[in-house]
Amino acid sequence: MDQRHQKQINEAVERLTEAIRGSYERAAENTTAMHESNSRLVRSLFEGNIELLKAQAEIQAELNRHTLQSLADQIRKHREALLELSRESLEAYDGFVDSLSSYYEEVSKEAEQAVQEEEEVSRGSGEEAIRLLEDWLADESGYDEETWPELKEALDRNRPSDRKLFVD
Repeated sequence: MDQRHQKQINEAVERLTEAIRGSYERAAENTTAMHESNSRLVRSLFEGNIELLKAQAEIQAELNRHTLQSLADQIRKHREALLELSRESLEAYDGFVDSLSSYYEEVSKEAEQAVQEEEEVSRGSGEEAIRLLEDWLADESGYDEETWPELKEALDRNRPSDRKLFVD
């Protein structure tokens, strides 16, 4: 019985070993399957996140392009407005400088004309006055001596006061 018993024990150990080995094989297969399933899950999550990040990056890039385009448009409009303002300011300044130049020319011409006229008048009136005085002094007609007493009497007669203008 010992041998038989030994055989039964060996068979039982063999069956137990086979069962344990089968259990380990199934556990290893299940672990491998679970590992593969987890790998697929992680890959799918990772790929999903990558796709999500790509979509977010594309959306952000589009927003950045739109913002940069708007900024470029605003810069262009501001530059055009500044150029127009500069052009108008320059034209206004040119007009101002031209008006000053025209005014200066006009005033200079008027001053030159006034100086020339004054020189002509002073030259003419001085010469005329000297000539007139010389003519008076050279007059020997006796007219002044004859008319002066009559003129003096007429001036004194028409005065509002009694005081005489000329004392004899």
